[in-house]
Amino acid sequence: AEGITGAGNEHWVLPTHLAKLLCQRTTAGKQQGGSGAAMAAAAAFAATQVGASETEEGIIVETNYRVYAYTSSPLKRRVLELFCLQEYCLPNLFVGRLARDSCTAAFEAGIDAELIIDYLRRNAHPQAERLRQKGSGVPQPVVPETVADGIRLWEAETRRMEMAPAAFYDNFDSPQLFLASLRHARQQKKLLWADQAKQRLAVPLDYYNDMRAFIKQEKAKA
Repeated sequence: AEGITGAGNEHWVLPTHLAKLLCQRTTAGKQQGGSGAAMAAAAAFAATQVGASETEEGIIVETNYRVYAYTSSPLKRRVLELFCLQEYCLPNLFVGRLARDSCTAAFEAGIDAELIIDYLRRNAHPQAERLRQKGSGVPQPVVPETVADGIRLWEAETRRMEMAPAAFYDNFDSPQLFLASLRHARQQKKLLWADQAKQRLAVPLDYYNDMRAFIKQEKAKA
């Protein structure tokens, strides 16, 4: 929306076409949200099984990653804030933007990319599919593919492998020695990787001397 100043310093708001479309009607009621973000996420993401209600028009996602949600529900707004940066709110309109930082925060909270995309799809505005019509008349996804792919890419970035110096152990004298070493590494919370079938394990390089001393001690017991 754009603001202008008229005579007498009166402020007026000129709504955009999209805002006019979404704000044609007011909602009949409001849903009550929980006290915490986790409660809101659990309740509203569960609601995706039935999609948007008759009184909640739903969500439009644009190719520029902007999200328009026709809702007056504090619960749904709180859920959107889990993965969207809020830009502004009207009484029955939430406007936000999908961003790397906001989505990464959602991933760290246990909300994966597919859950976000599925939520946006199931709660899509009834007009979303019509607005996505191209010249060919073929309906486009209510969540643009570029946006869906972008969310998935941000999630993949959080799963990148990290290189760290490590000490690798194999060729144990016996299965008992391997199991004892594996148990010791786990108890000390130093186990980085293990392959029990081939009796191999890895620990941080700075734990090399301690691990070596433990294995030497176990050999002496045998």
